[in-house]
Amino acid sequence: QDSSPWVVYQHRLTPGGEATVIERLAGPLVTVLDQLIELAWARRNVTPLNLPDGTQLDVADFPQGAVREALANALLHREFRIDAPVSVEHSPTIFVVESPGPLVAGVTEANILTHPSKPRNRCLFQAARKLRIAEETGRGVDRMYRELLRSGHGAPTISQTVDSTRVALVGGAPRTQVVRFV
Repeated sequence: QDSSPWVVYQHRLTPGGEATVIERLAGPLVTVLDQLIELAWARRNVTPLNLPDGTQLDVADFPQGAVREALANALLHREFRIDAPVSVEHSPTIFVVESPGPLVAGVTEANILTHPSKPRNRCLFQAARKLRIAEETGRGVDRMYRELLRSGHGAPTISQTVDSTRVALVGGAPRTQVVRFV
């Protein structure tokens, strides 16, 4: 049995600071994804926002939908021929997910929002769809953008090298005027 982790998760109080939590996650993909979401959600910061009608919203530093998509994409689109775990760096102001391998052939940083869904491993994606981890339409990146912008944050930054793909979500205090408008 291979005990190499699928993911190394690190939480830091400041970007680049010393890690306060380091978790090496192995096991079934579904379990690892759930554990990652729980780790990130447990360390979220929330900004309360009062609306004119008296309703109070809690706006997280990173929307759960955006975090879930970044993590699911990293796990499902990773290049399995590269023997390295997915790396997650989490601080109150930035959430970075780096997965082994570049973007899937044909997908670039410039066309990622408009390119049709193209799984690297078709069998893995079929299983993920049946488990409702991924959907048929391939709108995960769109959802990531939408959730971030809707909650008063900027768009994610997606970049690649020959060895990895990096998704950075900028968090921190949301722009409350955007959240009120939405």
